[in-house]
Amino acid sequence: MVNDWYKGAIMDGQDFDFDPFKELDNTELLHRIGSDAVRILRRRYGMSTTEKQDDMASATNPKDALATKKFPMHCVSCAVLAEMGLGMMEGGRKYGTHNYREKGVRASVYFDAAIRHLYQWWEGEDIDSDSGLSHVTKALTTLCVLRDGQLMGNVVDDRPIQLPDQLDSARLNAHAEDIIARHPECKVEPYTEKNRMRTTDQGHCGLGCTKKLGGPKGY
Repeated sequence: MVNDWYKGAIMDGQDFDFDPFKELDNTELLHRIGSDAVRILRRRYGMSTTEKQDDMASATNPKDALATKKFPMHCVSCAVLAEMGLGMMEGGRKYGTHNYREKGVRASVYFDAAIRHLYQWWEGEDIDSDSGLSHVTKALTTLCVLRDGQLMGNVVDDRPIQLPDQLDSARLNAHAEDIIARHPECKVEPYTEKNRMRTTDQGHCGLGCTKKLGGPKGY
């Protein structure tokens, strides 16, 4: 039976001629000697922290097997959700929390808003001046409302008449592959703000090349 003497021996660094994880019940180890002593045993007996955590979890919580089959909230970034909460709170203060469920959602309005925020971020404007939040966060909250409207069934679908083959992504992707096959190597690094700022003081093009840039080339 695990006792205070055994815990003290572990904490003092005493060696044992058996593997406690094999000889003793994991649940008993966790409850009788505590997490600090368990971590010492993990390191001493050569088992990774991840392996031992999985082993301890399966022994101490039989609900784990069922929980893994449910929708996984731990896969979503808590930080991003917190920022989205601020964006949704801002909208709630202006228009009433969850007003979109009562009023409905017009697809074009939320499509435009999301695209505007993404374009502003893409062109270098990180923060939305009105809310003080990231434009990416604002785009996410906009799409959240649109998706909620779809789930509620109250979206006013004013998308344009569909193309016969919709966007035909397969054809466009095949064309992109053909362009890459014909031009397998980029001749010059991308013209990004990061590259420009990195080398603008070095007296050359700022794109990793040693010659100055010429005029724009046609496509």
